[in-house]
Amino acid sequence: MRLSRREAIKLGAIGALATPFVLQFGRAYAAEYIFKIGTDGPLTDPTVREILVAAERIKERTNGTVEFQIFPNSALGAGTSMIGPVKSGAVEGYYLTSAILANVSPDAAISGIPFAFDSYEAVWKAMDGELGDQIKASVRAVGLEPFGKVLDLGFRQVLTNKPVEAVDDLDGVKLRVPQSPLYVGLFRSLGALPTPLNFSEVYPSLQTKIVDGTEGPLNVILNSKLYEVTKYIAMTNHMWDGFWLTMNPAFLERLPKESYDIVLEECNDAADRVRQSLVNDEKTSTETLMAKGITFTEPDIASFREKLTESGFYAEWKEKFSPETWAALEKAAGQPL
Repeated sequence: MRLSRREAIKLGAIGALATPFVLQFGRAYAAEYIFKIGTDGPLTDPTVREILVAAERIKERTNGTVEFQIFPNSALGAGTSMIGPVKSGAVEGYYLTSAILANVSPDAAISGIPFAFDSYEAVWKAMDGELGDQIKASVRAVGLEPFGKVLDLGFRQVLTNKPVEAVDDLDGVKLRVPQSPLYVGLFRSLGALPTPLNFSEVYPSLQTKIVDGTEGPLNVILNSKLYEVTKYIAMTNHMWDGFWLTMNPAFLERLPKESYDIVLEECNDAADRVRQSLVNDEKTSTETLMAKGITFTEPDIASFREKLTESGFYAEWKEKFSPETWAALEKAAGQPL
């Protein structure tokens, strides 16, 4: 029996925090290869929805011999804490952002260099091309396998309890950021007080005023209900990030080639669906967030760029990446940075 997406999501809502989302089939064979795959995203997130579809199709196409067990909502752990378990093989894979991977492979963070890309098309071309290849090579060098296409999390915006119209409005704002030196460096250069926290801590930290704001893509802001604990979104498009399906290499090597090819194809198809849904959903997300009481501002982005240049941010970060990776970024961006 093949489950519809609606049925799959409904089923997964039952006990999803404590147990994996495992699709049930009448199987011809017992699963020989079981992937325990974690993600920080909730079931409502487009990335998780499409990962579940991929899991269903992988299981069906392999006659049940390959099974993806999806653990949403940081059920296996969160963010940086999952790098070690994937490397050791305690879990087979985790969807880690470029920012999180940068903790062990600094070149992974380069896709998030502020204001490097002016469109989603430019990002996808870069990440599926030379720049993405450079990132993958750097991650493989530390014993992890960035598998297939990166899932798009969207351009990131600033979410606060006061309006941000220009860069000076960030002065002294205690802003939650991912546990990444690039994010910390960016907002420190912009005058804010960056506070690194795992994503699972964002909502309660905003609710209890431990932080004054956060930053992230619109769909994450909406799906995580952060509109309940903040008031303003500044449309800065300051950075881009995505989820890499980061795998244990030894486990992948044990997969038969035919099964490996099916897993890769379905994961790549999921990434393509996420990209399209992101573009389609951003307008809807904006309208929904406004209806929830969020006020949007359109800051003077030139003031942000100027402050980064004057502070030496770009010059400093250029030295943190390999020359080959920085050259690939500038080539993809079509401008020196």
